[in-house]
Amino acid sequence: MSKYIIVSIEHPNITMLRVEVNSKVVKTKKFNNISYFRVYHNDSVEIFFEPWRICPRIRFGHHLVNYGVAKINQWDHKLDFIADVNWANKYFEQILIDKKAVIGESGNKDLNYDAYLGVDSFHWDIVERIKNKL
Repeated sequence: MSKYIIVSIEHPNITMLRVEVNSKVVKTKKFNNISYFRVYHNDSVEIFFEPWRICPRIRFGHHLVNYGVAKINQWDHKLDFIADVNWANKYFEQILIDKKAVIGESGNKDLNYDAYLGVDSFHWDIVERIKNKL
């Protein structure tokens, strides 16, 4: 497992960007109008930007992330989050939790989650057909 995450921020209209990790300003590296910086596990990250009310794209390890699923707090002038080197597994788990909550709220509690989400079931029939073709 990696000891750090490379975070990137991009938006075509950003005029000012300041990144604070554990309340210390860090210098970002800029390439093709994308700013990069490195964070370690449990670092507190605050990203301040101007103009206000824009939604910069955030990537963890070059993977675009959704603010809500990645637990990034969005303000009109900044983003903040706690870095987690195991972000990918937690991100996927949060997607499943959110989907199960939405399906459960639809009124039918007896839904087969596998039919809607592709989880909670191992497809033995498909595995057997693949083995037979090999």
